[in-house]
Amino acid sequence: MNSPLLPSLRMELQQLPPRDEVSGIEPLYIPIEWMRYCEVCESEQCFVAWERCATGLICRCSKCGDERIAPFSRSHSVAVAWEAYT
Repeated sequence: MNSPLLPSLRMELQQLPPRDEVSGIEPLYIPIEWMRYCEVCESEQCFVAWERCATGLICRCSKCGDERIAPFSRSHSVAVAWEAYT
């Protein structure tokens, strides 16, 4: 039940950079749930992620079933050492 104006999960996955692994998607052993704005429902809904890929979590709206990639918001950088902040 995807809106034609919004990109689908398949389109988002096709935009990922190619990976050396057989599958760029791996399952999560413990699902992650959080509240997020759903563009299809036009309201805050509970999203559940069962899988992750290179750019984020693959999640689904618990109300309408719309699937999205929730990008990772934090990253670990080895370029700046911790000592630089002290």
